[in-house]
Amino acid sequence: MDGISICREVLFSLPMCYAVNQLHTPQGRLGVCASEGRGGCRVYDWHVPEAQTPVWHDAGGCMSISQLEPEGAFLAVQNFFPGFDAAEACIVKTSPTPEGWKAEKWMEYPYLHRFDIVEIQGRQFLVACQLCKAKAFRDDGSSPGVTAVGELDGGRPPRDMQPIIPSLTKNHGFCRTMRNGREVLLIAGSEGLYEVAVPGGADLPWRAERLLDREISDAVTVDLDGDGVEELVTIEGFHGDEIAVNKLCGDRWEIVYRFDAPFAHALWGGDILGRPGLLAAYRGGDGALMMLQKPDAEGNWRMQTTVIDRDVAPTNLSVTSAKDACVIDASCGKVQQLVRYTLTRE
Repeated sequence: MDGISICREVLFSLPMCYAVNQLHTPQGRLGVCASEGRGGCRVYDWHVPEAQTPVWHDAGGCMSISQLEPEGAFLAVQNFFPGFDAAEACIVKTSPTPEGWKAEKWMEYPYLHRFDIVEIQGRQFLVACQLCKAKAFRDDGSSPGVTAVGELDGGRPPRDMQPIIPSLTKNHGFCRTMRNGREVLLIAGSEGLYEVAVPGGADLPWRAERLLDREISDAVTVDLDGDGVEELVTIEGFHGDEIAVNKLCGDRWEIVYRFDAPFAHALWGGDILGRPGLLAAYRGGDGALMMLQKPDAEGNWRMQTTVIDRDVAPTNLSVTSAKDACVIDASCGKVQQLVRYTLTRE
């Protein structure tokens, strides 16, 4: 797109890099990136990425990372390896110590793929999404996963988990976002896309509403046309080859724009350099990272597309967007590097 400068910087190499997130601590902002294989995990200073610390070396299979404590301790999935080899998946707690980062098993959770820690009125809740409950072979979908919630016991694992969505096949998508002025979780699988509104009180029930009834891999919200109502952007099908923009028309969601994205895997929606925009990445084909923005507020759904990079196959994105810059830390599986892209106005 005219008028935008893209600066590319390799932060470090990490075999099969996958999960990436940020930690906000009293000492400043940190980044953390972990491998879906056995490539380890690193924490880095977000402002000075050269300052890096290994967290673990020989463990892996990390799908998700979420901060647990203000000082920087975080939870992470381990032992969810490619090919859905995840019967021994678990959550580990990783804490900063004077001797470095220390990881210890926190909770057994077979086939756990995505999770997050949600705080309500000072109380913490684990929301956990299983890909399935069991597998007899790689593509076995006969035992759907459960999306469940449980209150942490003083920072320790929940004593019990209560189902929110009791049955969801190929549960892959998880996005914590805002829609209609409230915080929601978007959870996707073969049976469709569900919205779970974060309760307004710690003792109120968690409820799920199905928004779409077709197979969705991932989803985000963003008001691309600036009319004050967020669109749903979805990866169509499990690890699908198409991304769609869905607009609420009356009481129905209608696809108003779609584009090809082979093995689509990462989405982010929000303000990019003062305008609403979408970041999308796919692992197949030319493995691109793209930015899409609607050039005007007219009813037609023409989109301007900027290819930020090719042949990198990003798996996940950690995005910090401000008025004058958008910083994207992308775990680029094809080149096995964590790459930072900084977008600014020329």
